[in-house]
Amino acid sequence: MPDNQYPQDLIAALLSTSPCQSAHSEVGSKPVDLIVGERLRSRREALGLSQETLAAAVRMPPVWIEFYETGQERLRAAHLIEFSRILGVKLRFFFGRA
Repeated sequence: MPDNQYPQDLIAALLSTSPCQSAHSEVGSKPVDLIVGERLRSRREALGLSQETLAAAVRMPPVWIEFYETGQERLRAAHLIEFSRILGVKLRFFFGRA
């Protein structure tokens, strides 16, 4: 896949998400939150890390890792950057690109 192309499911998910809405003002998950959460979980599990271990590394309660992985809460940019550093992946990994 060329660098300037993104998977169609990601494009659809991003288009269905309003950039003006707060992560905490919505009820239910947006498709992009589910994609990011699935990628977070897959990388954590691939590295053999528990939710508790990852949570301790980013100094947050373990329940928040579950919320992020299931799309119940939207990851803030600062947390996404921290997760990418800890998990050894580029930011684009979370959006379906290795």
